[in-house]
Amino acid sequence: MNRSETGEYLYMYFRKLSASFQSSFYKAAITCEIEDVHKARVDVKKMNALFILFETISPGFCKESGGLSLFKNLFRSAGTIRETQLMLLFLDRKNDPDPVLIEFTKWLAKRNRLQVRQYVKAVMSFDKKGLKDLTRSVRKFMTRVSTKQIVTSSWDMIHMNSIRVNYFLSGWSNPKNIHRIRQNIKDLTAIVHQVSQVAPDAGMDQIRLDLTRMEIVIGEWHDKVVIIDAMERFMKTTHYANTGPHRNFLDFKEHLNKENEAVLEKLKPEVEAFVALIKSLTRKRYLLH
Repeated sequence: MNRSETGEYLYMYFRKLSASFQSSFYKAAITCEIEDVHKARVDVKKMNALFILFETISPGFCKESGGLSLFKNLFRSAGTIRETQLMLLFLDRKNDPDPVLIEFTKWLAKRNRLQVRQYVKAVMSFDKKGLKDLTRSVRKFMTRVSTKQIVTSSWDMIHMNSIRVNYFLSGWSNPKNIHRIRQNIKDLTAIVHQVSQVAPDAGMDQIRLDLTRMEIVIGEWHDKVVIIDAMERFMKTTHYANTGPHRNFLDFKEHLNKENEAVLEKLKPEVEAFVALIKSLTRKRYLLH
């Protein structure tokens, strides 16, 4: 693609995402069904991915245009609803008659109703004028973007993020560092996906495969972390104190912890191999250029 074609493609892609986003998040606010909430959140994730690309190309663009902040509350609200609904679905499939787990399920359902109300408020207060202003900013920005600029900036971002991931690897035993690695992997996945749309020959095929595999594994870890965190919050309530015995509940929590330890053992060598791959590819690119 030449400069005008690249800019027009990304602008039209942004417009398409905007339309899909507005349709899906209004529907999710009406139905509150897990599939609709998921669709709304996926649309915002795609929008965020596009803005990560814009920020990579032109640092400061998101702050100047208000790109990411415009969707922040909606994305957070939809995310908490989805997490709670997935936990409820997980517990429903487990179908354990333990009184404490039943009380935990009721507690989650109550939280979900509150989260839905918060999400509806976020939908109703969404800044439509801000979206129109943002669309104009994107249109103007796209006239200055070339495919070469996108590829070069993206490779620089991939290299820098791999350095951050390598740094966090040194503190692998700290869950906060795993969360930071997860965020970097998500950002890298967003960039590689976007670049593949406009420059499929940019040499990122192997990176995309590795990122997809790591994202699945670390997503599995994160899902269990969310459940464990919710269980620990529930354990501080009177609902938990007044329902017993607790042995089955605590055994279930410990089982999840052990499963996550196994997941992290599987993940670490994959992350180390990915960092090594980026280092090798970056070295080759510098030698060629």
